[in-house]
Parts: sequence; structure tokens; C-alpha cells
Amino acid sequence: MRIIIKESQYNVLLEQSNPNIQKAYNEIIKGANYPLGTSKDTILGAFNYIKTAEEFHKLRLMFKDKKTGYGSIEEMINEEYDRLDYNDIIKLQEKLYLIGVTLDFRYGKNGFGSNVFGGEVNITYEKNFTNIKNIPKVTSKCILKYTPLLKQAQDYWRKWLSNPITKQKFTTNWNVQLKNEKQLFPSMIDSKKVDDIFEEYIDCINNLKLIFYDKTMSHMPNAAWVGSNIRTDKSAYAFVNKTTPENIYVNCSLTDNDPLGTLIHEIQHLLYHIKPLNPSITIQNAFLKPGDKKLSIKDALTGDKKLSIKDALIGASKKNINNSKDLINAAQSLGVEEYNLDDWLRRSKKENTSDPGYMCRETEKASNIQSVRHLLNIKPGQNITPQMLKPYINGEKYHTDITWILLCWASKGFKDINLFLSDLNKLAYQETNQTDNTRLT
Repeated sequence: MRIIIKESQYNVLLEQSNPNIQKAYNEIIKGANYPLGTSKDTILGAFNYIKTAEEFHKLRLMFKDKKTGYGSIEEMINEEYDRLDYNDIIKLQEKLYLIGVTLDFRYGKNGFGSNVFGGEVNITYEKNFTNIKNIPKVTSKCILKYTPLLKQAQDYWRKWLSNPITKQKFTTNWNVQLKNEKQLFPSMIDSKKVDDIFEEYIDCINNLKLIFYDKTMSHMPNAAWVGSNIRTDKSAYAFVNKTTPENIYVNCSLTDNDPLGTLIHEIQHLLYHIKPLNPSITIQNAFLKPGDKKLSIKDALTGDKKLSIKDALIGASKKNINNSKDLINAAQSLGVEEYNLDDWLRRSKKENTSDPGYMCRETEKASNIQSVRHLLNIKPGQNITPQMLKPYINGEKYHTDITWILLCWASKGFKDINLFLSDLNKLAYQETNQTDNTRLT
């Protein structure tokens, strides 16, 4: 038997189950019907009573009685907020975002260059409340965890970029690559160009801010019109987007054991968008074995993105694992069991099926390497050694960025570990004399 109740009866039941929702609605009614015009502060304050997206959904249903003068919250905002209320819209957007509700709208600029509200409000949120009940949300705990770490990550990069060795290596690596391109008149990088690029790096670092999200959110609120949004990456600890180089987007639904390393990793991506600290080809070739095809400019531009699933699975080593001379040599050189490297090879093949090319993508490797340098306290001019990586190869320790470096190394056929690390170390500093300091002892 179905029981039919009137909307007024539903509102009574709703008020009894959660009086705060009714309080919020009463405040919104008051703000929308303010004698001297809309009270934006009253409407904003009403959402202090709303703690979850589910409560927001129930509040939204109450607009059907039109006591605000409007049949929906979107209609109310579009009509009650005018062009000059852009800052009030941003406050409302930020307030709703903290409970898992994303508010998008159209905006523009006036003749003075200031942002103005353009209407077309669209509100989205996850409505399957049972499924999202136990998903960690954006909370003050998450925000407080990452906020001080951003400054530490910025300071790390400022210190790294201010080291003369970093600039020296940047200049050397790029000029070597430009010569290798065999142009008739190569445009070499001089100290003035280097200073300008590094100044742009620092400007990017200085302007960074954190934007938090969780797995219940489909896209980031970017104060843009509907359809021009940035999708969230629900499987990442954090991500960046070159269209918003001032933002690092942090996922509060995942537990990151090295959040500082993640921020350092993401900042490298933003610097890479300005100009890679090392040529992409140099990064890719660091993982290739002697005798394997060295990549050209064309190879680097197309990259692994055009690999078929079949090619990605085959990888650099086409031999059966039981007869892989490179794997056996690598195991003996490192002093590890062959089955450990066998496991790395199998994992690399599995990872390459979901996103062929991601595992060895140049910007990812550059970020992995920089995060590992921070983890292992490697300063400009110092080396990553086999001994440092051995516990991670054996599974005794775990770190995400080291894992991705080792997976790429495995997928390319286990380049000699000493040569591999020598090439990685050369990405960070200029080696004036051939040394032996990356070798096992």
C-alpha cells in the first residue's frame, strides 16, 4: 500500500528529522525577501546549517513551495545576484564545495577588467548518498594537512632552482640537445634566456594555491560557464592542469603517505609546461639500453601515446622471462633474487594496458625523479645509488614515485643498473669526470 502525503506534510516531516535544514531554508527566505534588496550574507550564512550533499538535496526540494519567490535554488541565484555580485558568488561556490556540491556559472569581465557574474548557474553533486556515505570528504583536517606542506614544497623548489648547478645542467643539457638536432643555425640557450626561464619558474611557484576535492565530485568548480570544467582525477593523490597553472588539485579521499613528495611531484609538471628542466628525449633515452633505438625529436613528440596495447605489452624485452639475459644480469648486479625482477616485469606489462605510455611518459618520469630526490635527500650534484633503490626493488620499502621509475626501467628491459642511474643522475648535474660512485660496493 502506498501512502500519499502533501508537500506541506513532507516539509513537516523533514523539519522533524533535521531541523537544521528548515532553519537554513528560513534564512534563505529571509535573505531573498530582504526589504532593501537581497541579503547575500544572510543566504551565505544559511548554508552553515547544511553539512552534507544529502542535506543540500533535501534543502533543494523545499524550494518547490516558492516561498523564496523562486521554484529552484538555481533560479533564485540567477535572479537575485547581479553582475557586480561576482565575489558573493565565489563565496557561495566555496561554501557549497566544502560539502560536495559544485556550483558553476558563466562569468565575464567589465571595461575595467574586473570579473562579473553572468548567470547560467548549474549545480551538481553525487545523488547516490548510500554509496558515498563512507567516502572521505574534503574536511578541515585534509586542508590543514596540506596547507603548510605547500610552502615546504615551494621552498624546496626555490632552493633547487637557485642552486648554480641546476642552471648549469639546464644550459648544458639543452644546448647539447640543440646541437644534436643538427640545425643549420641552432638557437642556443644563453644565460639571459636561462634567467628568464628560471624567473618564470619562480613566478609559477610563488603563485600556487591548493584546491581540494574528493571522490564524490565529478569536476572542479572553476567559476566558468557550464561545459568548461576540469574533471577530477579520482585515482590520483593530486593533479595539475596546464589551463590553471596556479592550482594544485588535492584529493582528500585518498591517504597519501608522502604528501610533501606529491606536491613536489606536481610542481614539476607545472614547470615542465613552461619548459622541461631536461629535454624530453634525454629523459626517455635514460631508460633505454645501449643498442636500443635512440629516440628522435619525432619519436619524442609522438611518444608512447601511439603504442598499441600489443606493443605496450611486449615492451622493450621480447625474450621469455626465464631466458632473459638482461633480467639475470640485473639481478646479479644488484644482488637480488630473479623472481623479484620477474615480478617487476609482469607488473609493468599489467600497468601498461590501462594507459599505454603513462608509465614512461617524460613529464611523469621527471616528476618521479624529483620526488625521489627529495625522499632520499639528494641535493644538486649528488647521486641516486643502487643501494638506495634496492629495498624498494625487494619490496622491503614502498614509495609511489620509486615504483613508477622501477616499472619503466623493467618495461624497457632492465638497463644495467649502474648505467641507468648514471644517466638519471646526469639529468640533475654536470659530471665533469667519469666516476664510479653509482656502483655497488
